[in-house]
Amino acid sequence: MDPDSAINSGSFSLGEGDPQLASLEQRVQRLEDAVADLQETAGKPQVKLGPVPPESIMAGNPPENPSSEATTPPRPPWLLVDILNEARDMVRMFFDIRYRVGWFTRLFAIILLAMIFTSGLWFPLAYLPLLGPPFDKILDVLLAFLTYKILSREARRYRAMKARSTSEGFPG
Repeated sequence: MDPDSAINSGSFSLGEGDPQLASLEQRVQRLEDAVADLQETAGKPQVKLGPVPPESIMAGNPPENPSSEATTPPRPPWLLVDILNEARDMVRMFFDIRYRVGWFTRLFAIILLAMIFTSGLWFPLAYLPLLGPPFDKILDVLLAFLTYKILSREARRYRAMKARSTSEGFPG
């Protein structure tokens, strides 16, 4: 048989005598099979499977749309943008006529802000000669953090109220 006719007919084998060539021929054959399989499945619609929620497993219900559950959650905003959004909501919640700020938040925000502004007068460690000002500033930072935590919890309630009202059809 002529080698050229054997190659054209597809019956030619390189690995007849050399084991390395036989190994190479097997790998090429596997690659050709894999490419053929990919070409066959390219025309078929692909179904992406994602994690199944545990409650549907317990209830015995398969997910309705598995491709929507495989999406990645949105990334959180940058820290500076998040701080500005929260500060905006803190200011807006006091002036929104549809939202009533809790008395605890109103009272403690006013008291803590007054304590921050007057801490140099009533904080006993503030009168120490060299250590007084740093102790006073440490107290101011702690009081400001407490004020921020109280206001951020109220802002979270405000955002939830805005989300509920916009989902019910009221303008946000």
